[in-house]
Order: sequence, then structure tokens, then C-alpha cells
Amino acid sequence: MGVGDLLSGTDADWNLSWQVNVLGMARLCRLAAPHLAARGPGAVVNVTNTLSSA
Repeated sequence: MGVGDLLSGTDADWNLSWQVNVLGMARLCRLAAPHLAARGPGAVVNVTNTLSSA
């Protein structure tokens, strides 16, 4: 969804955007966490921008 989609976006559009941009990263971190923790201290850095869209 782009910036102008606030009023024209459907619930399905918003759901897809949430699934890809938020839950996708959360799921990836959850899968990687045991492997990262086994290697010791560290950090996960999530980077995004306002031009990304599903």
C-alpha cells in the first residue's frame, strides 16, 4: 500500500501490508532467534522505508 491508500485501501490491502511488512519480519526473527542466541550476544536490526509495499 502506498501513502495515498489510506482512504482507498480495503481491509484486504491493509491486511496484506501488515502480513508482509510486520508479521513477516516477526516470523523471521522468531525462526532465527534460537540460532542467534546460540552464538552469544547480538542484535537484530530491522530496516524499512516509506516506499516499501506489499
